[in-house]
Amino acid sequence: SSWFVAFPTFPLVGRCMPYEADDMFSDKPLKLCADPPCKLMREATGMPTSAQEVCGLKRDKTSAYWLLDEPDDEVKEGWKSEAGGTISEAVLAERVRLAKEGGGLNCNLTVLRDTRVRLMTSDSERTAL
Repeated sequence: SSWFVAFPTFPLVGRCMPYEADDMFSDKPLKLCADPPCKLMREATGMPTSAQEVCGLKRDKTSAYWLLDEPDDEVKEGWKSEAGGTISEAVLAERVRLAKEGGGLNCNLTVLRDTRVRLMTSDSERTAL
């Protein structure tokens, strides 16, 4: 017979033994500069002219930092969302270009933004008897 197990297991003596999976991190953390701070633009949809104007997101509290790496899809979608969907593809492309090429030449303090995913059962309070 076969059994469906809804959480990670490994075989042991003919049984499925549950285990707690390690946290999974994003492939590559996003590097940002905290000092000097990002030069926030008045218009969220405006065209940036320097790497220091390519800021993080308000929702994850990285808007005071500027990007030192190419943004991932989550950041790009966040920019669109925070601009109410009115940001142009040209502005997005320029932000990506400046973030990739701007480098951290004038950055005094680098921080990393990483995403962590943890698998959990739906009832994490339940214990086996």
